[in-house]
Amino acid sequence: MNKIKIHGTTAKGFEEVKEAYESNFYRDDIYKELGSSLCVYHKGEMVVDLWAGYKDREQKELWNKNTKIALYSTTKGITGLCMALLVEKGLVQYSDLVSKHWPEFGQNGKQNTTISQILSHQSGNPGLREFTLLDELMNWDLICDRLARQAPYWTPGEFTSYHGWTVGYLAGEIIRRVSGKSIGEFLKTEIAAPLEADIHIGLPKDKHNEVATLYKPITQHTLPDLNTLPDFLASAVGNPILDAESPNRPEWREAEMPALNGHASAEGIAKLYHPLAENGASNSLNYLSEDTINKMTEVASTRLDAMIGMPVDWAHGVILNTLDLKLYGENKKAFGHSGWGGSFGCADRENRVAIGYVCNQMGPDTVGDARTPRLVKAIYDSIKNLNS
Repeated sequence: MNKIKIHGTTAKGFEEVKEAYESNFYRDDIYKELGSSLCVYHKGEMVVDLWAGYKDREQKELWNKNTKIALYSTTKGITGLCMALLVEKGLVQYSDLVSKHWPEFGQNGKQNTTISQILSHQSGNPGLREFTLLDELMNWDLICDRLARQAPYWTPGEFTSYHGWTVGYLAGEIIRRVSGKSIGEFLKTEIAAPLEADIHIGLPKDKHNEVATLYKPITQHTLPDLNTLPDFLASAVGNPILDAESPNRPEWREAEMPALNGHASAEGIAKLYHPLAENGASNSLNYLSEDTINKMTEVASTRLDAMIGMPVDWAHGVILNTLDLKLYGENKKAFGHSGWGGSFGCADRENRVAIGYVCNQMGPDTVGDARTPRLVKAIYDSIKNLNS
């Protein structure tokens, strides 16, 4: 194959990161890169800004600095940061009952559900009880009404199972009720625009041409027989069944689904996490203070996550880096969120690192991705070498 041209810059001492990034284009497995970008901040400075490959399988459109991709669950971390901004403003507390801000939600056994339980996947609403079509996920009011009316699958706070797509509506409706703005508009006006971060929930039509085509995993995990699963898991994964390439549809891009369809460049994600890596003391918009970051990253659930199949340290909209997969390096206090297909964003306050990564050839994993360990290791090895 033709040699892939790597565009962008790396600061002195981070050359190893470029080598690790380039290596993903020459893999001989299902994770071989088609197009991607990587952005890293360290100690307040952008030290890695790389992009390469193609936006399409036909290799007609080159990936560029501003190329965006649908993020799947990396969007959840962004939604968590939006909620944290409401905490920063004193408009909500994580201990608040959801019904304080969304009265219709406080029925059918959900009266004592807290915002903390929503954001840490303990609310008992990992899926819908009512039959739901895939296209109905684009109908905000319909989905929120169904979530408000249904009974939870367990007593909130007594069990944990990943709320794969429902958490976006649950958190997003609270944000809408409190701020008077949809989550897409809230993200745009309160965080993205002031940071000049190219990141969206609900992509404007005039930016569709900047998005790379998303390609489903070459090998996909087989769904279990839904009839053999507990009701809460069957509804979470099968009502509806997600189509990996739905994000390529214009109407899907434009809808606001804040656990599924954020769009961003790697730089956009890194810009969002950069002020957090600086502990609210960066030279850019410090939209969260150290105190609020502490509250956001306080672990709310450590038990086995029934969907993920292992104990997870869920904080408030973000995951702590305590899994053996070491998603975000060696520091267990690093935090962020990853998405189906490979994208991720994270921040590490102790080492002052923020990372954003996006790609358009999806991997099959819902937790972690085989391309990222070497990238993250190269970043931290470079930092260690600089400090030695």
